[in-house]
Amino acid sequence: MAHLKSYAKTDIGRWRKNNEDHYLIIDDASKGFDTHRYGSMFVVADGMGGHAAGEVASKMACKEMTNYYYRIIDGPSAPPSSQTLLNRIEAVILKANRNIYLHGQRNKEYYGMGTTLSVLVLWGSFGLIGHVGDSRIYRQRDRGLEQLTVDQTEVQALVEKGYLTPAQAAIHPYRNILLQAVGVSEDLEEVFTRIEAVKPGDVYLLCSDGLHDMVSDEGIQRVLNDYPDPQQACEHLIELALKYGGKDNVTTVVVQVQPS
Repeated sequence: MAHLKSYAKTDIGRWRKNNEDHYLIIDDASKGFDTHRYGSMFVVADGMGGHAAGEVASKMACKEMTNYYYRIIDGPSAPPSSQTLLNRIEAVILKANRNIYLHGQRNKEYYGMGTTLSVLVLWGSFGLIGHVGDSRIYRQRDRGLEQLTVDQTEVQALVEKGYLTPAQAAIHPYRNILLQAVGVSEDLEEVFTRIEAVKPGDVYLLCSDGLHDMVSDEGIQRVLNDYPDPQQACEHLIELALKYGGKDNVTTVVVQVQPS
């Protein structure tokens, strides 16, 4: 089992009055979570909704992940498979969606609130991903950067249909219009899931759109290459997002996979 080194940072940005982003790191078994059996979890959630409702939604999403992912009672004691754990991530996201939706229905001030949700579980030699919305998970390997999630936006759908190029999508005025978000409706159409092999030296970045809207993938890659320490990488990424406008809350979680 590889050792993990991680760091997270969030900033309100230059234009917003409150921070509707939340993040979660669970990589310490001593805190009561069975990370040896179920892996270490990293989450970024970017909330939306008036009167601080977005902040409530993103905080609830992170809490739901811990409440259910690590506390589901298993049947047989045999070790879970990577697919079993991926199914668990998807099930918890669906549960979080319903609970946030119902909370909004019961509380007028939170009606219509929602959040993006990007979840990475590092378990042995596997990386397990569950994702809704347009926060992102990247992986840096051998100094090359790859986006592991797919933005669930109208503009990305146009890219996939061939109507826009990725370069056009990156500057499209409607690039932040989501096709779905956690908690907005009673049911989600799709939870994006993915299993990836993990190698020593890999670096994972989870971020809200406050980063990738302000900083290009090339800029992100340069920072991750120049600052291998997760804390320094997080701080410099947020500095860049603020330097280039800071139009939204910005959150970064950087995880480095170290040799055992």
